Amino acid sequence: MEIPDYLLSGNFVEVKNNTLLYLKKEIPGIPQTFFERYLIDSLNIKLPYNFKSYPWDFNKKSPYKIYKIKILDYYKYRDNIYVLNYSINGDKFYLKKKINSNGYKKIYDMMINNISEQIKKEFK
Repeated sequence: MEIPDYLLSGNFVEVKNNTLLYLKKEIPGIPQTFFERYLIDSLNIKLPYNFKSYPWDFNKKSPYKIYKIKILDYYKYRDNIYVLNYSINGDKFYLKKKINSNGYKKIYDMMINNISEQIKKEFK
């Protein structure tokens, strides 16, 4: 999973008057391992498959499908509207949602729900 540096450092992007502002608020510096662990744990709860980190928890003897998930951009637009762009194996997705509180976690959970739906479709 690839995460933009500003999310890992605690910087947050807000769009005001068509200008991107880098802010140090709303999101604390979050280590990459948190994003990866939260994503893997959530997918293991939602889906009947065994998700692991690559290459750390990867056993080359077993057949695996590899998903490369990349957060392309994450920012706040106007009051309480959060935007998240991400890709799964190169296919791009865009989420935009008005959220009253804890916007970061809620829109990240929306991304995980969307990823689980994409995986379900692939294995039908």
